[in-house]
Amino acid sequence: IDIYCNIFDEDMEYWGRIVVYGVNGIPTEGHLVLLQVLGEAVKTLAMKNVFHRSGNRELFKQFVLDFFRSPQMFQREKLLNVMQMNGWKQKDRFFCVCAKTSRQRLEMNSIEYECMVFDSHFHNYLAFEWEGKMLLICNLTLSRQSRERECGQLVYIIRENLFKSGISTEFHDFFDFPDYYAQALAALQAGEIHDRTKWMFKFETYALYHILHKGADTLPLKTLVPEYLYRLAAYDRKYGTVLVDTLESYIVNNASTAKALDGLYVHRNTFGSRMKKIREIIKTDIDSYERKVYLMILFRILKVNPQLLSETGEEYED
Repeated sequence: IDIYCNIFDEDMEYWGRIVVYGVNGIPTEGHLVLLQVLGEAVKTLAMKNVFHRSGNRELFKQFVLDFFRSPQMFQREKLLNVMQMNGWKQKDRFFCVCAKTSRQRLEMNSIEYECMVFDSHFHNYLAFEWEGKMLLICNLTLSRQSRERECGQLVYIIRENLFKSGISTEFHDFFDFPDYYAQALAALQAGEIHDRTKWMFKFETYALYHILHKGADTLPLKTLVPEYLYRLAAYDRKYGTVLVDTLESYIVNNASTAKALDGLYVHRNTFGSRMKKIREIIKTDIDSYERKVYLMILFRILKVNPQLLSETGEEYED
């Protein structure tokens, strides 16, 4: 038997929970009284050692939610100032998580508890409850890790707490987080249909499914562009190369070198050198069937919206 005690602050706002797992036999009234006393002691200790440091962070979270609710009306300077106080920068590296739990755990305030855990233990995350789900914003610059490595650690927390989670691609402007939360939600919805036994669903795995079944206009178009393509465009801007055009020619000609050469008017050796550089930069298998189909669709979107690749303003780093 598991017993728990919810902890509320002076304003009766839910703060957290103490859970005792595996109680042998039926809990007595004495057990419950002891649990309540322990809860009060934990709350007092936490308020002395944690709450006095959390003022700026709580303000940070409140401003983020205000911006999320009304991005056009919110004054960005207010958010930028409180971000700075918390060690975050607008142009850091980020990704979003949309996490969903069972109805039973939702009724037990599980999301509020997990948000508190993230806020207390992970300085590179912001955690919120949003429309019955948990929204996480991860700052990769603060964690000094790649998205892949961060997700590798995150999956244990997700699985242990019985969350199903959609993971957005990486982005480089904090104010884009509402768009990438929508992307993470799309990944969650697709993953629950196609891979029910998994706990974590990355958007790039389901991007083709989303476009084919939901349509390209159901997400902000910039979120459909893979991070590696933004990186390739940044390299072109920095060095005056045409690697994006080379990749496009390769993809739309179904990976045929001969046909791609006809469209680019370059020597075979030059083309080979470009493709080698492309693979070094993007570090992605562009020859898989699903990825080629996705890029074929995406390059046609970019024909109509060529500004998408320059919107981020990201600089290439060697």
